[in-house]
Amino acid sequence: FNAGLIYDLTDAWSVGLGYAEAFRGKEVGDGFTIDQPQLGSPLAEGLKGESVANVEASLEYKGDNLNFKAAVFDSVIDDVLFSRLYSGGFYDNVGKVNNRGYELELSYQWSDVNIYAGYTDVDSIFEPKPGYYSQEFGTIYLNGYEFTGLGNSRGDSFNLGLDWTPIDSVRTGFNVSYVESLTYDTLHQDYDDGFLPSLYSLKKDGY
Repeated sequence: FNAGLIYDLTDAWSVGLGYAEAFRGKEVGDGFTIDQPQLGSPLAEGLKGESVANVEASLEYKGDNLNFKAAVFDSVIDDVLFSRLYSGGFYDNVGKVNNRGYELELSYQWSDVNIYAGYTDVDSIFEPKPGYYSQEFGTIYLNGYEFTGLGNSRGDSFNLGLDWTPIDSVRTGFNVSYVESLTYDTLHQDYDDGFLPSLYSLKKDGY
């Protein structure tokens, strides 16, 4: 189910609201590993497909030279499918993933020059199902080291650019993007299973 609505408050201001759903089953398995009786079934008993619900709201201004947009969103994936290491089943429903954040966009047209800027803040949080870990960890950020193929986190991002159109057939400009550094704990499963004395503090440098 997908639905969207845009309402014009005035000639320049408008608000928007959108909702979307999606579903995904387990990906096609590798024929070499999908049927090995000595390893047991690669699927946990009662395995379910993932379902996601996404909600987004926006506020937009369109003037003669100035454009502005602000949007907030919240996307929740339930019954996340993931291949957990050291577990009896290769694939299991491990909990949910919550992606939430907001973005801001601003642009100004001055004669043949267009100046624009943007900012994005997104948090990707893993919420394990009860009993997935033997202890409580608090907020768990998705990362490629521990949740390979499931998701990753990065710092807030900034974008700044300028376009110049001296004549109709020529357009030139520049764009600069910057992503802030981000520090969080990872390797929760290795710590929970006793392979590490503590969680690993991971710092991703900005760039």
